[in-house]
Amino acid sequence: MRFIILFFLLCCLSACGGDDHTRREAEAVEPPVASLEFVAGQLGGKGNADGPVGRFSHPVGIAVSDTGVIYVKDGNGGPIRKISPDGVVSSILSTAQDAAWFLMRANGGMRSSSLTLDNAGNLFVVGHKSCQIQRLSPQGEFSVYAGQTECGYADGNRGLAKFGQLESMTSDRFGNLYIVDKDNFVVRKVDVFGTVSIVAGQVGVQGSLDGSKSQAKFNWPRNWPANIAVNASGTIYVSDYDDINDSARIRKINNDSTVSTLQIKTADGLSLRSLSFGSGMVTDSLGNLFILDQNEILKITPSGISQVFVGGHLRNQDGYGNVVGFRTWAIGAGENGEEMTNLTIGRLAIDKQDNLYYADTFDSSIRKIRPDTWVTTIAGKHRPDYGRPVDGIGALAKFSQYDFNGYYDELFLDHELRYDLDKDEQGNIIVRHSDQFHVEGELRKVEPNGTVTSLYQWNGVHTWPDQVATDGTKYYISEDRISRRKPNVAVSEPGSFEDFAGSTSFNATPQYNDPVDGKGADAVFFTITASTIDKAGNLFVIDRDRLRVQLFPAPYDNPRIKSDREEGGLIRKVTPDGVVTTVAGSLAEHGYVDGPGKLARFHVPTSIVADRRGNLFVADTYNHVIRKIDSDGNVSTFAGTPLKSGSLDSVGLQASFNKPDLLIFDHQGNLIVADNGNCLIRKITPTGKVTTIAGKAGSRGVIPGQLPASISAIHGMTLDANNTLYIFSERALLKIAL
Repeated sequence: MRFIILFFLLCCLSACGGDDHTRREAEAVEPPVASLEFVAGQLGGKGNADGPVGRFSHPVGIAVSDTGVIYVKDGNGGPIRKISPDGVVSSILSTAQDAAWFLMRANGGMRSSSLTLDNAGNLFVVGHKSCQIQRLSPQGEFSVYAGQTECGYADGNRGLAKFGQLESMTSDRFGNLYIVDKDNFVVRKVDVFGTVSIVAGQVGVQGSLDGSKSQAKFNWPRNWPANIAVNASGTIYVSDYDDINDSARIRKINNDSTVSTLQIKTADGLSLRSLSFGSGMVTDSLGNLFILDQNEILKITPSGISQVFVGGHLRNQDGYGNVVGFRTWAIGAGENGEEMTNLTIGRLAIDKQDNLYYADTFDSSIRKIRPDTWVTTIAGKHRPDYGRPVDGIGALAKFSQYDFNGYYDELFLDHELRYDLDKDEQGNIIVRHSDQFHVEGELRKVEPNGTVTSLYQWNGVHTWPDQVATDGTKYYISEDRISRRKPNVAVSEPGSFEDFAGSTSFNATPQYNDPVDGKGADAVFFTITASTIDKAGNLFVIDRDRLRVQLFPAPYDNPRIKSDREEGGLIRKVTPDGVVTTVAGSLAEHGYVDGPGKLARFHVPTSIVADRRGNLFVADTYNHVIRKIDSDGNVSTFAGTPLKSGSLDSVGLQASFNKPDLLIFDHQGNLIVADNGNCLIRKITPTGKVTTIAGKAGSRGVIPGQLPASISAIHGMTLDANNTLYIFSERALLKIAL
């Protein structure tokens, strides 16, 4: 009987919450959701990540539908992106592989594309150097709408018509298309029935003449922007070149195709207002014309009275009216060396409520301008202002980085930018950075709460190293790898700072710095680009030249522009008493060869670490693999498919990477890899199993949140005592709890 009563009581307890209590305990021990978290700095800049805070590379064309959907052409030859009314960015069509910014400048410069929508929801696209009009239907079908692959001139049926290289296009309320055919110096129309005809101008005749349809002449130099807009009554506006004043002017085409030049006056109506370039034109519901002109958007009434609507500052800033800034200039050379200096690029679109939308090419963002002049960034993230470091908490802090016309990363290549990260005994992260544009360098402390403060380094000795390795008591420092004034290793410890190994002499002849083994100052380094220390206190360095890029096509004979010294590389060892020996590789040639050290070949090795067993691991970036060097100097491939890029998680050589370039070990002996060609963080176990920790292959742009999240190129990594991974990306410090 007692047993029955006890059983009954146990059942009651269970029914009254025993199971619920067990469930709560199980829920309590579930691991937290792993996520990418922001710590400090200023995120922003180019990318291609989709999502609620999507990123753009360099948007060059824009159109907005009646339902509020925004379409963006993201770069010459790049994809078409879509922004939903609630701000979510997605990629709906990839027209070609998006080229790097500096390559576009070298191959003709950055030019705007043109997008427009008809009243049936078809999206029409004119791309850079294209002689065709392409169409994306509401069902997602992409096709050539008009024109042929071969450029030329022919009117008639859209499938048989020929165009010159097209630059700008718009549509009226009926669905007719109007196109600037710069090569043929005419404005052309594709009507709703698909018939191509001339609106105004003389085929192949360049000039500046008002008059009837057949008398008028247009004057479009190849390197000058030409834009077109049409108002509700069918009046067409075209930007043209005034060669007398070397400025822009607006030509007006009436319904009878007569052409006149719009006399633009200042707000008081007493004097003429000149235009610098007149890019990005649209008209509103009242017939006002809006023109992007350098860093301003002008509003011009139908009678020609103009005023600055918004803008006036050459900086990225949202707000009201003249507080706003736009970065709208390109500087440099274009196609066949033609000058592109101060060429305004970017496009405008307008919705049914007369809100303007600006494809901000240089800021990698989409801006919205309300009729009351309130400007906001609705997609993408502003490029941070570049310059000196600023202390502060979280997003108020700034880390320095020079920006050369908005494409620093491509010019100097992601894997040559370094923000060395370390940790101190108090759990703070130390950020160290120097480059050729900030000769004084940068040393910052970031506390766990995101507070950033500047520090002084090396006991007051003025030096800003390119590479630093530490055994916990001493710092081994190499500096000036760009000028190579001191291609040596120095050592610093409390109370001392002295040269340790390598010649400190400088000679402008590159051969003078050919590597030489030896002790102390008898040894010679070419350029130290990475370093690490093993458990025995030996210092290992990667010795090769820093990668360079040639900005513009030119018959340069300078061998320093491009050489095998940049792409090959040596692994060298410095013992605790300063003896330098060469372990593996070649400075004279690059390639992919496993085997005994001096027979092995690397292709842009960028990072090196040592494990507890005395093995070295090297990120062999351009071979897309991780190499291993054992204690006898034998080189083998540890993970990755040689000479083939990819993002496959697998084991050993079956896995794939895309330009891996940073390595560290976690506390369990796993390698953490910054796979920057893929914008991924990868993990390799001691047995060679490769998995992805964070990022989405091919998605670039830091978007914090639950893993995999999205990241950009990583310029620094470290782990704290709690196995939290800190990374430096997009001029900001972030963290992931592994």
